[in-house]
Amino acid sequence: EASFATTESKESHEAPIYELEDFVVTANRKPLTAPGTKQELRQEDFAVWEPTDAADLLRYFPNVNVNKPAIGSDESLIAVRDQSALANGQLWVLVDGFPISNPLRAGPGGAARLNLVDPQTIDSVELHYGPFSGYASAGVIHYTTLPSSERSAELGVRYFWHDFELYGTDNIYEGYRVNFRLTERIDNWGIGLSGSYLDEEGNPQRFFSTTNFEAPPPGPPPVEVNGAFLDKDPVGEERIVYGSQGTRETSVGTVALDLTHYFDDATLRWTSRYSTRESITDNPESYLTNAITGEPVSSGSAIFEGNTIRISPGLSGSEIRSESEWLNGLGLSGELPDDWSYDLTLSALQILESDNENANRIEETPEAYWLNGKATISKSELFGQETLDGYIGYEWTQAVLEDLNFNGDGSFDQRTG
Repeated sequence: EASFATTESKESHEAPIYELEDFVVTANRKPLTAPGTKQELRQEDFAVWEPTDAADLLRYFPNVNVNKPAIGSDESLIAVRDQSALANGQLWVLVDGFPISNPLRAGPGGAARLNLVDPQTIDSVELHYGPFSGYASAGVIHYTTLPSSERSAELGVRYFWHDFELYGTDNIYEGYRVNFRLTERIDNWGIGLSGSYLDEEGNPQRFFSTTNFEAPPPGPPPVEVNGAFLDKDPVGEERIVYGSQGTRETSVGTVALDLTHYFDDATLRWTSRYSTRESITDNPESYLTNAITGEPVSSGSAIFEGNTIRISPGLSGSEIRSESEWLNGLGLSGELPDDWSYDLTLSALQILESDNENANRIEETPEAYWLNGKATISKSELFGQETLDGYIGYEWTQAVLEDLNFNGDGSFDQRTG
């Protein structure tokens, strides 16, 4: 901001006096970085939006699509610049400079662990549109949390609901989130402790259907049923929809401890973040009823409007998913001569639990580690930024997969890999 004060001529006391109005010159907080472009949202921008999780904020960036099956889901797929969410370029996601996505693995296996970021503690989020290097070909997302620079306390409770109607499902789904945040400044130390708990009901993400209208199998005759729906699949083939996965109940707990030491020309920071999530779908909903007795039908073979269908065993099964992870990171940032700055981080993200069990398979990840080291040296220029980035990463994963193959006669074959 610049202003001009009142001035008076020294040659004569009778000379006129001029007073100019104040004017304000504004610029970007940081210059844009080529070859991509950057968008930023700050807390004052999204405070009225009441985001339920960190992925919600990304919906407000231009040309970004967020596909998540439920609130608090760790399966959110993010597409940038019209790329497919299922085959997107690599996105690198960080919180306070520490990676929470795995650049060594593409697809859902390397997706960001966004549950480690409590939305009520976010100060800003930046999206740098790519392409950059191989581990960030689609771009970089950087969440910055609120600083622990003064004493503060916060407690929040949020309630939300939505109505869902499709095929034979017509329900209202509810949820709530409780969060807290405490900060304290002691001399040159800043201390922050935050946590949240989310509990919500989600509408069905999968419906049971078939396009295979088969001849009646040998044995007992199929049951004639009502309640199914006839429509067409995405390629135009006729199908019968006869049930849904049911309500998905999700609970997510997150806690974070942050320590910051402020030097004269540098900042040392340490973070420890833990998140746990459980998602249970144990009440599949069958639309089928016996045409004679009116009793629900959820297994075997059935006849609907002259078409014979074999009911999936998943309609009488359940799906349970459990996830927990722990992030520890140490960072040092500061200023160098000639307008250069640096940011150095070391972090370890440990997958403590990752189990997914349904009617057809059981997936377990007993142990997994993502180790990351990152160094950035940059200099701000008038129309850009000179940046030198270095990254080193290591991943170690142990996984167990059990396939349960349905034989058609009611029995299963189990294969373990």
